[in-house]
Amino acid sequence: MPKEYVGMPEPPLIASLRKKNVASYAQKLTDAEIDDVEGFFKKCDPKGTGSYTVEEFKSIVRKLEEDECNMGKVPVLGSESALEEFVAAVRKTDSGEDEEEEKKDQLQWTKIYPHLNDIEWRLLTPGELQTRVDKLNAEAKKLLMLGKKEEALDMSTRALHLLGAKDRSKAM
Repeated sequence: MPKEYVGMPEPPLIASLRKKNVASYAQKLTDAEIDDVEGFFKKCDPKGTGSYTVEEFKSIVRKLEEDECNMGKVPVLGSESALEEFVAAVRKTDSGEDEEEEKKDQLQWTKIYPHLNDIEWRLLTPGELQTRVDKLNAEAKKLLMLGKKEEALDMSTRALHLLGAKDRSKAM
């Protein structure tokens, strides 16, 4: 009896990825996006120490949820308990450090960034992106009318950056 054809065999790589349940592109940060997040953390660190209190860290993550980093992708934490779990994971990495550092209630960027892809991220929808682009362009026009050319250019550049993210959020 001849074998019945059941379709194309699945390539081994795809089968192994499917078994590992690899998260989609949108749920993880690329190296370039991690660099964007690092730049945002540095911008939120006026002392330039790379060290954040738990409250500063939570504030920065909440700003990331509002896409103040301007990359068209936001963390999906939702609840305060999810944020606490994220903080706990970072602290667990920190447990090998000296006790005094832990007493200061500080989180180091070098301990934060390895955990960025432990949380889920989502791309903004095209509508959300367009709303942000429109706001940035309106702000750029206001700044330009006030004679603040450099700041207006920065806003326009941020808007263009988000327009690039708009292509990533389209269904294939």
